[in-house]
Amino acid sequence: LYSSFLIIKENISPLLRKGDFLRAYRMVLSLQSPINNFFDRVLVMVEDKRIRRNRLALLQQLKALFEDLADFSQIVIEGEKR
Repeated sequence: LYSSFLIIKENISPLLRKGDFLRAYRMVLSLQSPINNFFDRVLVMVEDKRIRRNRLALLQQLKALFEDLADFSQIVIEGEKR
């Protein structure tokens, strides 16, 4: 996941600067499989604090990457209250 994240992070910034949001979203979507594999195979909240902090930091970096694309808190699903 980390290596995929680094590649996306490096390549997404120029797309966002150019306003090429569609390609940026597609690039982020390519993280779906690595993210799924990460959660299927990796225990984030391990007892080793160093490893746990490292894994949580990776997830925080992913969150920041997603937030560069959109404010997902603004998504409204029909019939749901804010």
